[in-house]
Amino acid sequence: MRIARSAVSAGITKSFYKIIYIFIPLDIFRESQQNKSIKKKLDAWLTLLSFDEPEKIIALIEKYPEFRKIYEEGCEICRNTERVMEMFSKELYELDKNTVQYMIDEMQDTIDAQKETLGKQRTEIDAQKEMINKMEQEKEKILKENEEAQRKNLAQMQMERENAIIGTINLLRTMNVPEEEIIRQVCGLYRIGEEQAEKYFDDGDLASDK
Repeated sequence: MRIARSAVSAGITKSFYKIIYIFIPLDIFRESQQNKSIKKKLDAWLTLLSFDEPEKIIALIEKYPEFRKIYEEGCEICRNTERVMEMFSKELYELDKNTVQYMIDEMQDTIDAQKETLGKQRTEIDAQKEMINKMEQEKEKILKENEEAQRKNLAQMQMERENAIIGTINLLRTMNVPEEEIIRQVCGLYRIGEEQAEKYFDDGDLASDK
């Protein structure tokens, strides 16, 4: 219902319109109106929505003749089945169209969300790939450095071993130990063969000359 009222504020008259919604269950109204007459316009509208008995309709039209047109239009619609079907067809078409559009919008939202998720996943995967590549490069660098260090260490150890063998040979020579005995002791001490020991004899001669 729309109710208008006036108020005076600071000497100025203004009109205020306030919409009041009144919710009345039709079944309760129907029970309360049994054997009662229609007294006001609100009762008339509720009677229109609640009753289909001829005596109630007649009483309503006699009290409020303007409702006759509403009943006439309703009867005309009920008699014209094609118009009723056309109305329902249009409504169903709009409903189907709205439903399809809603489903399309829902699917589009889902697709957009999936695209966003895939984009984030790709970004994370690319970041992980970059990190893995850096780790592989660092690993390769460390391995090369370790190999180089090991190679240098082995070369240093080999040189020190050879110098030790040559030094032992020279020491035994200064003690006038026979060559056969020197070879035997060097082979046993450093676990090398006689041919390799004889090679160190030549190196020992060079070292002695120096």
